[in-house]
Amino acid sequence: MKRIWFAILLSFYFTTGMLAKGNYAFKADSRLSEGKWVKIETGVSGLYQIPYSLLNEMGFKNPDKVGVWGKGGRVYSINFTDASEALPYSDDIEQIAVIHDNNSLYFYAQGVENIVFETGKTPLFRRNAMNIYSNSGYYFLSDCEDPCLAAESESEGMTHELLQGWGYVYHEKDLQLNTTNTGQLFWGESLLNPETPSSWTLPSPLMTSGTAHLAYRVYTSPSSNGTIGIELKDSESPYSFTFSSFGTDKFWEYPATASANSIEYKVKASECVTLRINATNSNADFINLDYWILSYPKILPETGGISANAYEHYSFAVTAGESYSLPLPENYRVLDITIPRKAVRGRRLSENPSAVGIKASSDAMSLIVYDNDRQQRQITGWKEVTNNNLHALQQTGADLLIVTVPRFRTYAEQIAELHRIHDGITVAVATPEEIYNEFSGGCPDPMAYRAFARMLYNSSAARLRNILLLGPSDRNIRHNVSGETIFDRIIAPQQPNATPGRDASPAYDLYGIMADAINETQLYREKMEVGVGLLSCETESECEKAIRKIGEYLEDDSQAWRVNETLTIGGLHDNHTHGQQAEDFGNYIRQYPKTEGIAHTTIAVDAYGNENARRRFVSALDNGKNFTVWFGHGARVMLGNDKKFFTTSEAASLTNHNMGFMYMGGCDFSVPDIRARGLGESIVLDADRGMVGAIVSTRTAWSNQNYDLGKRIITGWLAPENTDISPTIGEIYAYAKSGTSSSNSMTFILAGDPALRVPSPLRNIDISVQNSVSASEKVKVSGTICDKNGNPDYSFNGKIVLKLMEPARMLRSKDYETGTCNIPVKITNGVETTVYYTLDVTYDTELIAAFETDVTGGRFEIVMTVPEKVLTFTGRDARLVAGAYDKSRKLGAGGESFLTITGQPAEGSERDMDPPRIEISYDNSRDEISVSITDDTALSLDAGSYVALLDGKRISINHDSYCETGATDRQFLGYIDISGTACGTHTCSVLASDLAGNKSSAETTFEKIPRTAPLSVTLSSKAAADEIEITVEGIFSVPLDYEIIDSEGKLIWESRENTGSIFWDCRDIQGKRAAPGLYRVRVRETGKSSPSLYSEWQNFAVLQ
Repeated sequence: MKRIWFAILLSFYFTTGMLAKGNYAFKADSRLSEGKWVKIETGVSGLYQIPYSLLNEMGFKNPDKVGVWGKGGRVYSINFTDASEALPYSDDIEQIAVIHDNNSLYFYAQGVENIVFETGKTPLFRRNAMNIYSNSGYYFLSDCEDPCLAAESESEGMTHELLQGWGYVYHEKDLQLNTTNTGQLFWGESLLNPETPSSWTLPSPLMTSGTAHLAYRVYTSPSSNGTIGIELKDSESPYSFTFSSFGTDKFWEYPATASANSIEYKVKASECVTLRINATNSNADFINLDYWILSYPKILPETGGISANAYEHYSFAVTAGESYSLPLPENYRVLDITIPRKAVRGRRLSENPSAVGIKASSDAMSLIVYDNDRQQRQITGWKEVTNNNLHALQQTGADLLIVTVPRFRTYAEQIAELHRIHDGITVAVATPEEIYNEFSGGCPDPMAYRAFARMLYNSSAARLRNILLLGPSDRNIRHNVSGETIFDRIIAPQQPNATPGRDASPAYDLYGIMADAINETQLYREKMEVGVGLLSCETESECEKAIRKIGEYLEDDSQAWRVNETLTIGGLHDNHTHGQQAEDFGNYIRQYPKTEGIAHTTIAVDAYGNENARRRFVSALDNGKNFTVWFGHGARVMLGNDKKFFTTSEAASLTNHNMGFMYMGGCDFSVPDIRARGLGESIVLDADRGMVGAIVSTRTAWSNQNYDLGKRIITGWLAPENTDISPTIGEIYAYAKSGTSSSNSMTFILAGDPALRVPSPLRNIDISVQNSVSASEKVKVSGTICDKNGNPDYSFNGKIVLKLMEPARMLRSKDYETGTCNIPVKITNGVETTVYYTLDVTYDTELIAAFETDVTGGRFEIVMTVPEKVLTFTGRDARLVAGAYDKSRKLGAGGESFLTITGQPAEGSERDMDPPRIEISYDNSRDEISVSITDDTALSLDAGSYVALLDGKRISINHDSYCETGATDRQFLGYIDISGTACGTHTCSVLASDLAGNKSSAETTFEKIPRTAPLSVTLSSKAAADEIEITVEGIFSVPLDYEIIDSEGKLIWESRENTGSIFWDCRDIQGKRAAPGLYRVRVRETGKSSPSLYSEWQNFAVLQ
């Protein structure tokens, strides 16, 4: 089945498509906020009975005072102002009418099916939109002074006798989510086998002779034709129709409207019916039944006439306001369920005790006739409900809403606390069932999420900006998953399929659209006011990794290095189409209005080939990129389409220190709505480093539209609504997805925490520097942070990084591989000529050196030493790019200037002529040689820039802390590990040069002697797979410093602990799994009076 939106409703939507938030008023508090509540589960629609003994078991002391609240299994409209076939929305659970009798509570429950009786041209039952998110209905029980007893009918005076009404036989099985496994269209049995017609024999209690009416819906595949026959056993005139689908899938529904002629069958009195459907002369790939429903004439029961059930359902075509009588045995009762929540009891007529009277409230009246001496339907489950009041959050509001499954609640609270601490925002956390209980009557329904978000969005205290969905989501939460209930998954709503056979996109965006009435079939045209992001974690360890990455990102105080750094990669094939897109997109960012100093890098895979391009891509990420964009083919496991450029395994092995965001403009990068994770999510969730957020496609996507969406993303980043604070990735996503012209945008989702801010250069930097410079010259650079109109921003305080780039150069590449992997050939007069498609790419971000300083009161000043390397570019213009970031205001700035490189310094200029100073010292207790290099201007902080020799052989210098690429300072501190060196006399020399090219060297001779460590270390094993216990022996006081190095002497993990026994989880300082190999561990005491001596090294291995 599916939710069908009719033409008249679509017309309404098209005229109201971009409404702002409406006037729907939410209740101040939830009914569930106080008192005792029990949630019960029901099955199909019908009369239910709960014995008082079970109410006592539930904890109700006065079962005769128990009432019922809810709407059962019915689904709400996704609109606040128009319901169509669904229930009009209400955020309150309404009390329904009940009966207390026979020491039991009786009530009419609505199931997930939605069968309505219509008195049109022919009275018949119609199947309207059913709930595709649950197989059960739900109600709430509570004790109260007024249990809302069903009123007795007001029938009076002359009555019209009813001896016969209408019943129905209904068949529908949601066996498959159509051929695409997407959307809202479920269907049932296949009708393709002409040799074995599909046949169903179902009860038709109290059917009498007369005319029955059939309604059905069948789906057929594209470009197919044939004949479908529908036969009702023992009836006259079998029905058949010819179908033909030209180029598209099609559903065949009859009758399509209430005014259409029905399919009629002459039937005889029978307690069951058999319906057969078969397709003949068909070339269809699929023909599937959705449902069929047979309306049949039904007589009233006599004594004992209700056999299969304890009740029977009847509908009648009557006149509203008139009174009617039904001749029924004394033990039979009548309940008018025309308005289900306001059920009315039939009245035994005093003037005719053998009949029950009822007054019609509608021209279409529905009744339950039941045997009061027999047991009615029983509930299928119950549980107590803890008092909760999400409605009260209207008073405090929330900037961020985190929806999470119960088992991940603790992790959601940790994410919430990180944002409260670092962003100072208000965060609400709720589980799906908590939201359903208050916003959809306890039944799974996507409208519950949208309504909760809308309520928070309406709050005057703090308007909702972002929603994070933490945990698994599912497009079909009804299917069974071992160890899970439907409340352990988040609904992944789908766009409705207009026809089967076409992939429908996930519609998580629905939760962020705040308008009263929306067009569900064209969500891409709607305005998305709230960003929606997914962290589709499946395990606790994945949650822990996500929290670590979020926390690390929020704590990062080095954003000035990346605030204006962007990267695009264009994939192979299609005659350089994607490489050209990458280059054009880079120019779009560079030239964005009123934005200065963008340092953009373009990598065209065509220009380098897969392996070389991958190295450049990984290197660019290592250098730090704020935003990365991919244009090209893609799949769940890779960027590109041949697994040769970048796959999920490469993503998992990324080691970039600083994490940024990515837009993947390609196809099928992840499918979270069936829990099929791909590269798009893996680079966020599975990679220890990689990205902290990504906008990725979940279905087939089209190149030109992907490019356009990328431009909208950049606009959301560089020109947000609020220009005084960097936007969150959720706000960027919401802007990019709002009011687009193509449904292509619906295929994209945001993987990551939407409340993370993307540093944006919303301020410009006015740089003051001389026009020309030469190698080794000391140049003063100063400037001011200004708004886009040039007004100084004296409140800006933070860091600024100046990056001196090599002069721009443009390279031309030719296509060596086309989309068909053949060299294109042009034939002229019988002569073959190879045709090349050229691609010109600009390279202007090759870094020479970088300089960092403070910005105070909107101003900065620094003396920059021009590196010796610029001599290569004499006579050309080098670009000086500046990026600044004020972490307290979460505000970035960018600027640039150009410096002409000259061969000689200007007259009177100051040059750096002094060599650096090197100090070398040996510490026998640490088995280390300490290296200190200082300079009066600037040194590289890259340990690889310096040369160390031990006894004439080169040896690595290690640097304790991470350094940004190109970073400089006046001092470099490092160490050389010589723990593996034999005792005796050794000579160590170090060679260094400063940025200006001034060189110096130093040498020391030392005696390494045997040492006795005051502490010893024992290991639980010599090989570790997941963890290893490290135990310290000896007399010591805490704290203790633990250090682990790899086989090359590089420090990979260290920690200060207040215990002599710890477990190491085989992860490095960054939380990344340590590679298989050999490692060493040592410990030292760090007390104030301790000798600070290390233990001896202990060797062990980390296994695969």
